[in-house]
Amino acid sequence: MDTWVDLVMTVVRSDTDIPTLRTWAGLTGKSVGSLRLHCYAIHLPPRRTLVFARLLRAVSQSSGQRWDLGEWLRAADPRTLTDIARLGGIPESAPCTPSVSLYLARQCLLPADSRAMHAIRIAIDT
Repeated sequence: MDTWVDLVMTVVRSDTDIPTLRTWAGLTGKSVGSLRLHCYAIHLPPRRTLVFARLLRAVSQSSGQRWDLGEWLRAADPRTLTDIARLGGIPESAPCTPSVSLYLARQCLLPADSRAMHAIRIAIDT
């Protein structure tokens, strides 16, 4: 679980959006296969984990600003942004950024009562 949390937090702390598993692997120094194994080991799909981390990054790094998801995610297709926002339980745009706690409460990417979500909450708080 600790390795998985570290992998997610690497995306959250990144200066740029991490749109693909390959980019994520390069950022962490692991192979795509290794990322997949760490996600599947805790019963989470790797792509959903990456979308979760990308949204967490966007919400946490844009705190206090006008919210425009398109400015934070590299996604050329507007439907992709709509789908990602829906899975994240957050709007595509708003007068201000949703809070991290609101995102974590509303997101549909990770089970709310999972060990993974509990571990992420601890990592964010520290």
